Amino acid sequence: MQGRKKLTPAQQAKRDAKRLKRAEGAPPEAKAGPTLRALVARDDLVRVVGKATRALIEQATAHTEAVAKTHLRVITCHACTEPGCCNLPIEMMFHEALPAADRIRRDGRDTPALRAQLAESARVDADAVLREVWQTAKVVDRALGLAHIEGRYTGVLPRMVLWWLETFDRTDFVDVLADWGRAANARA
Repeated sequence: MQGRKKLTPAQQAKRDAKRLKRAEGAPPEAKAGPTLRALVARDDLVRVVGKATRALIEQATAHTEAVAKTHLRVITCHACTEPGCCNLPIEMMFHEALPAADRIRRDGRDTPALRAQLAESARVDADAVLREVWQTAKVVDRALGLAHIEGRYTGVLPRMVLWWLETFDRTDFVDVLADWGRAANARA
């Protein structure tokens, strides 16, 4: 593992000042460059991620049907009375929440109340998650220019949707997401 680059006292003071501003809720300094929304539109990422998700669902459905035939079982949710898979919290990669966040914004449902509800749901579900890694993450991370971090950009569904909603219109999204991703991986 590579060691961290030693910061000069001036660099450390600048970093500490940025962290203090962020902790106090001060708005970040504006950066030049595209917003996350512009990059998503430029690379048609809603379509790319949606297509990958649909393909994965189709593969999972085909596999489930094959297992059901092999074991002579009917697998359906229509008559299900068990509190099973539909009630489990789901952990996902950051990019997987893009279609949901995009739909929320297009439908005009991105409100402070919804964001507060997502933040609360993310806290409640944080310890009871299913892990699933999708290859699409690498493509999206590269397209967005996300920073390499130890671990992954993952979290429970409400947190990932909230991350998208809170970074869509920011130009400093790479730094913000890297900070959030590192903090989430440190808690894991």
